[in-house]
Amino acid sequence: MKKINWRILGITCLVTLLPIVLGVIFWQRLPEEIAIHFNIHNEPDNYASKSVAVLGIPLMMATMQCLLCVLTDLQLQRRGRNPKMERVSKWIIPFITVVLYVFTLCFSLGVDLDVRRIALLILGLTFIVLGNYLPKTEANNDRERKFNRASGFGMVVYGIFCLISAFLPVAFSLVCLGLLFPAILVFAIFGERAKRG
Repeated sequence: MKKINWRILGITCLVTLLPIVLGVIFWQRLPEEIAIHFNIHNEPDNYASKSVAVLGIPLMMATMQCLLCVLTDLQLQRRGRNPKMERVSKWIIPFITVVLYVFTLCFSLGVDLDVRRIALLILGLTFIVLGNYLPKTEANNDRERKFNRASGFGMVVYGIFCLISAFLPVAFSLVCLGLLFPAILVFAIFGERAKRG
């Protein structure tokens, strides 16, 4: 049985790099400094040179995608394959890269965008999709199966909260984002305990 799925790795990395074509097409119209990060009030607070934004960021994301695919395949060798969750997890970076890259270029070209809303919608959809597939992953024991179900439910609820907060005042978005890292930490700790039985 082959260890690395080279076909998926190649396709997803290609999709992650594909937005560079769009950046090259609009190269002459793009400013020399491109906003690559925004605060919660939709104001740019970090910039990169045109070459870093157009070429560097997709290359960095493609490198992360390669690493994710290889580590996922090696991990699945030890725990057993789960095709649905595997497909979903391997398409997260390409999806986010393409969407955010297009919005970054649009913002740089003068299109009026609500970046906070876009980021929360992407985050919410990602959590809903992952939460939907997590309960279907293979579990080593009953405790891990219950944890996967509870975690999946929690991720879907968090995703829905992200989607709703995108249309509410900024304070709701701050609460939503403030809950993200504590939730990930709790899931990681209890998930590790569930695996051990």
